[in-house]
Amino acid sequence: MPDPIILRDDDLIAQGSGRIVYGHPDRPDLVIKLHKHLRDKPFHALRRTVNHTLRRFGRFRITMVEVDEYFAMVARTGHLPDFTPAFRGLVETDRGVGTVFDRVVDGHGNAAPRLGTLLRVGGMDAGFVPAIDRLWDRIVAFRAVVSDPNLSNVLVTREGDDIRLHLVDGLGEKTWIKVRQLSDLAYVRTVAAQRREMHAAVRAAARGAP
Repeated sequence: MPDPIILRDDDLIAQGSGRIVYGHPDRPDLVIKLHKHLRDKPFHALRRTVNHTLRRFGRFRITMVEVDEYFAMVARTGHLPDFTPAFRGLVETDRGVGTVFDRVVDGHGNAAPRLGTLLRVGGMDAGFVPAIDRLWDRIVAFRAVVSDPNLSNVLVTREGDDIRLHLVDGLGEKTWIKVRQLSDLAYVRTVAAQRREMHAAVRAAARGAP
């Protein structure tokens, strides 16, 4: 068995409520996501019993929902989705088993900034409006189900005046009954609402910029 990858504190990129993201120490084009241990919640034993995904995958359940959606997009279209980083597999690290994804970088090879951060620091850019619509057009083209399209889950890259948005978290339907997977009408309505909500969130974040 190969030696585990050694992660350094300097490799830390981001940290959320459920996962910690590190840059791959040997591959600057990849990131490694580690899963935090599950927090105890009321009726946790019952939740685990009735929730198949939670029972089978434990703290990896969020990633497995996302990976399932990722492979479903590939199966539907025969192509890798171009609006979200590619899934590259699992690796063992000195801090536990992690999932590997392509890294979204800016023109200088640094980690691409979050959309929400850019808005808070620099305010509104006219290019964000068409970029949001292009992102959702691609989501619809792959019929991707998105559970959490908040601005912290969207990274931004630029090529000249062209702005491109990348959804890096929040894929898949995390409810027990997969309504949007089963109903085209529910899917279309939800995606339209999510598109409007992202436009509204961008305007609100820009208004709060210094």
